[in-house]
Amino acid sequence: MDIDKIVKQYKLMLILRPILKFLEICVLWIILPIIIAMFFSVILKSNVPLKLLTVYGSYLYISFILFLTDGTGFFEKYTPTAFLTKRFFINYKNKWGMTELQIKEYIKSCKKKEEEELKRIQYLKDEKRLLSWPDPIHIFPIIHQICQMNLDAREAQEQFLKEVYSADKTKEVFETEFTDSQFNEAIIYWKKKDFSDKKMFVNYLYKLTILADGIHKDEWNFMISLMSQLRFSEIYIEYFAYRYYALRTDFEDSKSKHSDEGSSTTEKSNTNLDSYYSILGVSSDASYEEVRKAYHSLALTHHPDLPKNAGRIQECEDLMIKFNEAYNKIIKN
Repeated sequence: MDIDKIVKQYKLMLILRPILKFLEICVLWIILPIIIAMFFSVILKSNVPLKLLTVYGSYLYISFILFLTDGTGFFEKYTPTAFLTKRFFINYKNKWGMTELQIKEYIKSCKKKEEEELKRIQYLKDEKRLLSWPDPIHIFPIIHQICQMNLDAREAQEQFLKEVYSADKTKEVFETEFTDSQFNEAIIYWKKKDFSDKKMFVNYLYKLTILADGIHKDEWNFMISLMSQLRFSEIYIEYFAYRYYALRTDFEDSKSKHSDEGSSTTEKSNTNLDSYYSILGVSSDASYEEVRKAYHSLALTHHPDLPKNAGRIQECEDLMIKFNEAYNKIIKN
């Protein structure tokens, strides 16, 4: 059965449940005591209004005491509402193949995805506003310099830039020769901006660099230098470095640090690391180079900042946490 139909039927059931509860209250606490009171009044041939009130009040009092002191769960298990709800769920569980808890979890996950999508849309709107509002001379010199570092990614970069700029403006980014003074003026402009705007701008530039095959060494060094010029703290520089490290096309700094370990991976193989090798999709006797390539390949497929993963950001965030942990555990050991 279609999961969306299951959710609709479940939500309908949630509407019916309080209605059943209301009817139960009417029957157990109003209609039934009145009938009992009238019955005793007729049998005893006494004053009907007085006996009605006496018996009705006694019934409510006794029922209330039993409700408070009920240790058997009778009122929760055997009332009409509980019975009908139980029968309802048994029938629909067989029909749906899902328990109420599973349906609740599914609805919760759908709601979370909707909230994430709304946040993503709002972020893209803010990003577009940030990039389209200033004079292009404050943005294009920086973007131009990045685009010149990886000519093979031009087609992907053009498509990415066209989400914000017109075709003519995008063409201007690639074909205009910007001077060093124009580049420095752009740096000064962004240096004066609020930190939230600077962070969003740098994040956009990183997205531009990771297109195609990932971030090349000169692009990586440029971005680190740019953040220093824009007065980012060491904490945020490390944050961006960690976030995009898996997308680097070279790992020379790590390789030189762990090169000796890479040649003896088989000797140091540890069963405790098997699960981490499995996460990266390599065997436990894989060399450093094989581990690195697998890590980079997974990042190129699942990194949340890649345009192709716009609809599964949280899923990709969770996957990258696993990949980063697995890679770091393997390299350290």
